[in-house]
Amino acid sequence: GNDAVRYNTACDYPENSDPGLVVEELRQSLQRRGGIEGKRVLEIGPGPGYLCRELMNAGAAFVVGVDPSQEMIRNVRDKYNNQIIEGKMRFVSGSVYDLPKEFEDEFDLVVCQNSLHQLFDPLRALSGMVKAARGSGEVHVFDFRRDIDQDLLVARIGYTKKEIWQDL
Repeated sequence: GNDAVRYNTACDYPENSDPGLVVEELRQSLQRRGGIEGKRVLEIGPGPGYLCRELMNAGAAFVVGVDPSQEMIRNVRDKYNNQIIEGKMRFVSGSVYDLPKEFEDEFDLVVCQNSLHQLFDPLRALSGMVKAARGSGEVHVFDFRRDIDQDLLVARIGYTKKEIWQDL
């Protein structure tokens, strides 16, 4: 609800390079398997959808985002309406613990960026992600480091909007 609205507003800043960094990491990791190009990708917890956009821009054939927040889904559907109409993206309101049956063995790549730490049962979530990956598909999880030092945290807060400082 209101937290999602605040997060969407606060995360809409050009200095946010996290999605680009994740895509670059994925490109390098998937290089031996043809990269991101032509892949069917599922993102767990897309929030404002920036990683979905970057994955699509990197050549993914189709990108699906699943988020439990109705507000997040409304936001990304509005933001990426053209890509949805073109059949390049889809956003589904749902939980990683109960993905639609049609998602089983469906994706070449499943990505979870900065969401795993919010989940109450990470092993069950990972199991759901693995089920969504095709036989040779991969699951990649990127999340916050818990051993971050104070100076690095202060630097991160320095280029983050004040609305989400409390979250960091």
